[in-house]
Amino acid sequence: MASIEQDLDSFTQFAKQKIASGETTASMDDLFEQWRQQRIAAEDAAAVLESVRDLERGERGVDFETFVEEFSKRNGLKLKP
Repeated sequence: MASIEQDLDSFTQFAKQKIASGETTASMDDLFEQWRQQRIAAEDAAAVLESVRDLERGERGVDFETFVEEFSKRNGLKLKP
């Protein structure tokens, strides 16, 4: 997980690149949202790749019924798969 300083540096670099390239006349809020969406997409891609690696190593996780049972106990719910 990135620190606040790292996030701030990352956003600043992103915004400066957008402005320098002339790509945008967006507001600060718009630039932040663009940066955030780009970051989320990168994090999602990394998570998918890690899942693929897990599968390649033979890790299959737990079946749905087991997940629902454990989730229900952990959260004090009565769910049925």
